[in-house]
Amino acid sequence: MHHLAEILSSRNRTLRLWELALFCVAAGILSTLLHGYEYMTSDQLEQIPLILRKLDANYLTSDYFISAMSVVSPRIYFVNMMAWLTQFASLETIYFSLTLIQHIAIALVTMFAARRLFPGGDLAPILATTFVVSIAGIYIGGAAHLELNYMVPKLLILFLALWAVWEGVNLHPIRCAILTIVGSWIHPQVAIHGAMIGFGTAGLSLLMRWDGETVQTNSLVQRWAGITLGGALLVVVYYFLWVVPFRGGELSMEVLQYTMRLRAPHHHIPSLFPRDQTLLGIVFFVASALLWRRWYKAESTDRLLAKRVGVAGGLCLIFMLSAWLFVEVIPVRAVMMLQLFRMAAVLKWFALMLMGGTVAALLLSEQKASPPSPNWLYLTGFGMGQPVMMLGATIVDWLRAKLKTRTYFALFVVAALIQIALLVKFRGAREFLSLYIILLCGVVLLVISARSRRLLWSGGMVAVALLLSLSYRDVIPAGPLNKTVQAYVNGVTPKDERAFDRAVDRVSVYARESTPQDALFIVPAEFGRFRIASHRAVVVDFKTFPFYERDIIEWRERIETCYGDTGDKLGWEAVKQMNENYRRMNDAELLRISNRYNAPYAVLYAETATSFPLLYEDKDFKLVRVTSNQDH
Repeated sequence: MHHLAEILSSRNRTLRLWELALFCVAAGILSTLLHGYEYMTSDQLEQIPLILRKLDANYLTSDYFISAMSVVSPRIYFVNMMAWLTQFASLETIYFSLTLIQHIAIALVTMFAARRLFPGGDLAPILATTFVVSIAGIYIGGAAHLELNYMVPKLLILFLALWAVWEGVNLHPIRCAILTIVGSWIHPQVAIHGAMIGFGTAGLSLLMRWDGETVQTNSLVQRWAGITLGGALLVVVYYFLWVVPFRGGELSMEVLQYTMRLRAPHHHIPSLFPRDQTLLGIVFFVASALLWRRWYKAESTDRLLAKRVGVAGGLCLIFMLSAWLFVEVIPVRAVMMLQLFRMAAVLKWFALMLMGGTVAALLLSEQKASPPSPNWLYLTGFGMGQPVMMLGATIVDWLRAKLKTRTYFALFVVAALIQIALLVKFRGAREFLSLYIILLCGVVLLVISARSRRLLWSGGMVAVALLLSLSYRDVIPAGPLNKTVQAYVNGVTPKDERAFDRAVDRVSVYARESTPQDALFIVPAEFGRFRIASHRAVVVDFKTFPFYERDIIEWRERIETCYGDTGDKLGWEAVKQMNENYRRMNDAELLRISNRYNAPYAVLYAETATSFPLLYEDKDFKLVRVTSNQDH
């Protein structure tokens, strides 16, 4: 570590913009692949059928969800964009390409924000960018993502929301408004979060006179005029983009609360968040505050900028606390709809950048005679244990100058043992590989002296990353590289998740090849993938969820009819109960559902007893034709 510090101290140069841009491109691509890219998963199960209906008006016309959402829905702009892009490539290729773009864009925004936060060389920006695209950290509210191994609208425009926040921090409200408007076209919630933090930071900074201007009156009037104009522009565009087209679609408080509690308590209701997520989130926020304090006191830090960053972080926390207050204590519809806990992603972004700056400062100041640096604690925090080690490393760093060498060394050993225990428990192989491979690319770029060699290395990073991407997509001829990349991606996907998807795909292939195109299927609660893989309509599933009140009421009736009573269980616990009820379904119940929805086929669990004609069976599922007694 000392030798590395000496090298970096002498080579902590300021790179050219194109060199940093190429690093960000390589980092974004490698992050996508090293985290194990996935398709037809999560929210994509809602999006893809709507895109396919947009492309073909006759696609699954008997599917209730697709028909309900294909009129006018909040997905309409995203669906239209994706349908338009299919004239240039297949839908799967578009999803893959946009996943790369979402990570590249976040890397670029992070790089150029970090250069402003940490002047004097590009080691800190490279570390900050690497941390942001590699480390998962916290998931409080189930949505604090900066990286995902698949594309969804909220991540696709997250870079615009982060950029909008950054413009607010730099007191550019009109830019903040424009970025928010562009992002809102794809995901209005995440975009408006960026505007709330950006405009709030700009306004509070002006009130506190943290703008750095020496001329008082004129500059102050101009900046307040910018905030007013930017806010007015944002309100007008949002009104015509999101209020007018969906007028009359507001949910009653009863339906809204039902939706939040059954369908997504992990996003909306703080008291129902998993306890480990909440505790780790608190640990992460405390560590973030300590990192900010360390950065604020550094000699090279722009104090006014640091104060504005502190305001942005403080606003994130205030908005998240208001989400608890106005969702659980005093329910307010507007706050309930905003899902303000998504703002944890912004706080996480700042915290990981500050961690990058801290690690860089420790590396550059390390001396041979000094006690062991806590850098290894920062650099080996992965998985769910990352927030704990982030806080532990920050405390160890603070105590290094206060304790005697032996006492500090004992503390360091204890922290290292805790780190090893956390690594064993939580693992985090995806993050480990992503962080160290991307960091290696950046450090080599930094220490290469000759400009021509840096050009060669930069181009080589991007070329290798693109080659791996093309291998994954089978664009280049199939061979050992393709098989290796595919094997890695499959290897870092959780086994139970991969096994379930494969089981769904097996029965889907039979349904696609051996049943009529207009067939309607009764399926288990978590079978949204079946709709896409089989090209067959389903009565209902838990994941695909409509937005309008009449459709939500219909969805609830179908859920209760097909999967039974879940008692007081909510969210994924309710899904588990639905699966248990479905496993115990008898022929009389199945026939009743079939007659009610005119659904002649059903996919059952392999252990579910039935006398209906068996069309397909494997170790996981069976497919039957539901007929009346006189027909079999």
